Amino acid sequence: MTLPGRAVEASAVRVSDADVVYAVRPGSRQSLAVHVVSAEVCVRKLVDRHGHTRLELDRGADRIVVSTEASTLTVSSGEAAFAVDLPSAPEDELIRVRTALVASPAIRAFRALASAVDETESDTAERLAVRLSGRLLAQFDGDHGAVRRLSRELHDRYAPQLKRGRRQVPLDWEMYQSSIVHACAELQLAVGGLSYWSPLRHARALEWVRRVEAAWYAYVASALAWRARQ
Repeated sequence: MTLPGRAVEASAVRVSDADVVYAVRPGSRQSLAVHVVSAEVCVRKLVDRHGHTRLELDRGADRIVVSTEASTLTVSSGEAAFAVDLPSAPEDELIRVRTALVASPAIRAFRALASAVDETESDTAERLAVRLSGRLLAQFDGDHGAVRRLSRELHDRYAPQLKRGRRQVPLDWEMYQSSIVHACAELQLAVGGLSYWSPLRHARALEWVRRVEAAWYAYVASALAWRARQ
């Protein structure tokens, strides 16, 4: 998907040894749906204007759903569901969520896909959608610096490009960049003095992802609306 102000890839791309096909289209209930199909896993991700997400992963008989809303992350598999409400979640809830993530073949396949996409350092709409979810899952799976590293990468990429007082028509790419840069800067300040094992670190990471997802939604929704008018 090519958007004014920024090139966004729509064609099939090669990551690792598998062909991966991406698509972004309007979803249900005023959300955007990201569809990703690879040889190992099928992905459907819904993002709403608040930055809340629903990640549906299928690999063979394994199906798992990871949803985020405000300060809560929920992992559902079959009839079992495990939720953590941050930052007050006790350690045993975090362990149950991590155990559910580790036990899922679909999660492992998606994490491998997200790692391969990470190597591209791409910020196109489709790939960034995969990277954001991949980093959030890595954060809750024990990689306590996963989200912060992506935050630094995006901050270093966008901050030098910002130009005060300039707006783009029909899309405001600069506003999108500015929203992400501000979220990144606040995350660095918020987690600077926190222990890797502090639940507050998970809470701040989840809040950062929500803010970036909301900015992503606003930009991509505007782009899709603009393209529909052409």
